[in-house]
Amino acid sequence: MTDTTPRAGAPLLGASQAQKHVTHNEALYQFDALLCARFLDRDLSAPPSSPADGDAYLVKATATGAWAGQDGKIASCADGAWRFYAPFAGLVAYVADETAMLVFDGSAWTDFGATIALQNMPQVGVNTTADSTNKLSVKSEAALFAAQPAADSGSGDIRLTVSKEAAANTASLLLSDNFSGRAEIGLLGDDDLTVKVSPEGSTFKSALAIDKTTGAVNHAQGGKFSAGINYDPYIPAAAWTLAPFNTADHNDFGVFDAGTSRFTAASDGYYLLQASLAFKANATVPPDMMAVLKKNGAAIAETQCGTTGLIDRVSSVAVAGILKLAAGDYVEVDVFFHTNDGYLNGAACSFFGARIA
Repeated sequence: MTDTTPRAGAPLLGASQAQKHVTHNEALYQFDALLCARFLDRDLSAPPSSPADGDAYLVKATATGAWAGQDGKIASCADGAWRFYAPFAGLVAYVADETAMLVFDGSAWTDFGATIALQNMPQVGVNTTADSTNKLSVKSEAALFAAQPAADSGSGDIRLTVSKEAAANTASLLLSDNFSGRAEIGLLGDDDLTVKVSPEGSTFKSALAIDKTTGAVNHAQGGKFSAGINYDPYIPAAAWTLAPFNTADHNDFGVFDAGTSRFTAASDGYYLLQASLAFKANATVPPDMMAVLKKNGAAIAETQCGTTGLIDRVSSVAVAGILKLAAGDYVEVDVFFHTNDGYLNGAACSFFGARIA
């Protein structure tokens, strides 16, 4: 039988030992120093001048004075004297001046947190409670992800990856107002990049989509239309006359009104608008024809265009412009025949446009 305990090295009482209280008390002092150990400091190599009973330190090399020869041991003050104990593997201690927890691995002290492997944890909550749906939950004013620099054996790059299982699933960032969704960005049920918005968290509208293959950008809410004329309208001589576009091949979000022949901007932005008007003779052919785009009833002079030497069902004139419009602004097309009247060849006329920015 040994005289000390196998791990802490505390003295054991002998069967016929005299003054057992001495050995017993020494063991109690040792356990007092080691049990829930607390070091006031671990950076001293000489003892403090006025220690109090119960103070303990981790002796730093190379020790001097009353600590000489005790490098790496635990120095505990009791009854005004220093007692020294060797740490053992698994001993945990609190370092008061660093507010740090340490553990002894048998040869060195290491940060206690570094020994805890946080792997395959079912849930993690930071300043809040995680649940089965939100397995990682964080309540904070800010969150930081920083690249590991090359000086620390990193690449200096950083990427945040959100991966879904299949194309039909969703991988997205949802921006909320008091936990009610207002905007969602990501791969929403397909592999195109989509941005959706909502005024109340229930009904979402697609605002932007980028095709995964071509990179083409689709402004889903921008408003697009293509209009035509299903008859040959009469145009009087020498009078600016509305080109009566009355059919729509497509009309996203109802931006074109076939009753008024107008395109109305659904939102502020820049729009590309173009019209082509084909000539049809009545009797005497006019010497020329002109067309112009009108915004809110006023002609946009820089869009006016004309042609001469008119030939029945051959000649045409086209007008176009990139217009900055506010929501509610409307655009229409006027046509003008000099001197003589005529018709528009409705089947060959077109008016189309789309928001481009």
